[in-house]
Amino acid sequence: GALIAAYLNHWGFPSFAMICAVLLNRLEGDQVTSTHEQLHRFSENSGDVLFNYLRVLVPPHRA
Repeated sequence: GALIAAYLNHWGFPSFAMICAVLLNRLEGDQVTSTHEQLHRFSENSGDVLFNYLRVLVPPHRA
């Protein structure tokens, strides 16, 4: 994650976001117990967060 942040900063992106999903609770063990559907939903939800962030950050393009 830090490497991607460094590249984005170098390329002139003043703000950016990194989205992570927690797949397990280390206090309860180290095995992923989520179902395939739950893992897919985690991925979809992080995409929704990203697009909502971009919608607020980047103004609409007007031709």
